[in-house]
Amino acid sequence: MNNLSFMRVKETISNWLKSNEKLENNNVPVQMLINNESLLRAVLIFGECLAEIRVVEKPEFAPFRFVCFEMMGIEHGEISAVHTWYDDENTTLDDIIKSLDKAVDLALEYIELER
Repeated sequence: MNNLSFMRVKETISNWLKSNEKLENNNVPVQMLINNESLLRAVLIFGECLAEIRVVEKPEFAPFRFVCFEMMGIEHGEISAVHTWYDDENTTLDDIIKSLDKAVDLALEYIELER
């Protein structure tokens, strides 16, 4: 188990969302839905693919420690999961950023395949 704090994780992801060149260069809108003392919730819009990032202080009934990334797409007229990722007690800040970067790459590949 590492000593990551909720506030450090939330601040890191908030900064990642604001300064991510790949999102900016690909014109991916980021909508910050909630950003308060106990929750960050943002939606990334990749055309027919939507992703949600949640950073929660107390994920009481969730399969993650602080971070949840879920991406859904439309395939053959049906909504389906494209990619999900959750942190755990052993996840580092570096792991989180690498996983979010990988998820953005997957979303960009997904929308490219859909064109």
